[in-house]
Amino acid sequence: MATADMPDPSDSDYDSSDLEFDMPAAFADRAFGQASIDAMDANRHTLRVSTKRAIKTLQFRDGTSPGSLRHSALWKRRFNYFREHVLKQWPKKPFSAPWM
Repeated sequence: MATADMPDPSDSDYDSSDLEFDMPAAFADRAFGQASIDAMDANRHTLRVSTKRAIKTLQFRDGTSPGSLRHSALWKRRFNYFREHVLKQWPKKPFSAPWM
């Protein structure tokens, strides 16, 4: 059955390679993670102490599923904001730590 968006597959001239679909914008929303960034900004002094305490047990994880990629992108944005506004480090400077 043909619709305005999709041609009829039973048509002899139908070729699925002719169909074009736009790719969705990946996490382009300006509000992406903003609530957590605002909370981080409000608690920056407490976070400096608790982060220093927690860093000894931090374990990094990686994944390739869409949910894992979204989660990683969210935490990358949060971490870069934390480095720039809480730790006062330039985010483009390579991160270094004693265990690296």
